[in-house]
Amino acid sequence: MSCRIEINRFSFTGKILICLLFAMFTQSISGTLSLLPEKNGRFGVSSFPFQHYIHVGTQDGKTYTRGNFGLEFPLLSYTQSTTQLYTLELAASTHLVMIPKNLKFSVDNFYATLAIFFTGKAGKLLKWRLYPVYHLSAHLADGYSGDIIHDSVHAVSSEMVKAEAVLVPVKGIELSAAYGWYYHTVYQKHLTDRIDAGLYCCYPFIPWIKPFLYAGNEFINNRKWKYGFELIAGTLLSGKNSSRSAGLALRYFNRPDPGYFFETYEKGFGIDFFFVP
Repeated sequence: MSCRIEINRFSFTGKILICLLFAMFTQSISGTLSLLPEKNGRFGVSSFPFQHYIHVGTQDGKTYTRGNFGLEFPLLSYTQSTTQLYTLELAASTHLVMIPKNLKFSVDNFYATLAIFFTGKAGKLLKWRLYPVYHLSAHLADGYSGDIIHDSVHAVSSEMVKAEAVLVPVKGIELSAAYGWYYHTVYQKHLTDRIDAGLYCCYPFIPWIKPFLYAGNEFINNRKWKYGFELIAGTLLSGKNSSRSAGLALRYFNRPDPGYFFETYEKGFGIDFFFVP
């Protein structure tokens, strides 16, 4: 019975993907399809899980170093009257959690994400993303020193459908709300859905100095609803007429650990070194 349910869920996701692709291609009669369109450096409320950054801080009384390395890569875009309406993109990231010991970095755990999504606009103030596939797999690693929650389980994974709406009331402010439904899980049978909400503000003093603030909220339904929060405040520095940038930020987080079944919490504070290619 469970196999049939998973197959039906997956086919439902496939139908959504096929319908969206069909809509893009049927509208191409009056527009232009571009393969591998140019991508400018992206830094906004939707892109934080896929940023490049090194985090150094404290957690549970220990010094931790984290590395997050990601990308968002546009595959296909549909343009009409010089306005880009839809884009099909690929996103991926790898997140390492390291505890320095004797000048060596012991990897406590790591997780990776892989997603396919569509982006578009609805009017001047609203943007959206639709992820037919959002995959996350997490693994305990050689340096892990905590208790094993499930016997003989060293890796977990999940896939969900996720929809996100982003409101841009004025330039420099983004408000987001997203809902995700898990249609397949491994060793997380109680993980069913989640809600995310975020705020991103950026007001450049001058074009190459960009102070920003990000506040992220998450509600994860894993046996019961669990709340997580992170706050990031910093500044990006970019070259003249360049989308590339680098910067420093302070980060505080208290959330269910995505690398540990969402069953324990991680709480910490530290400094981020951002790199936006």
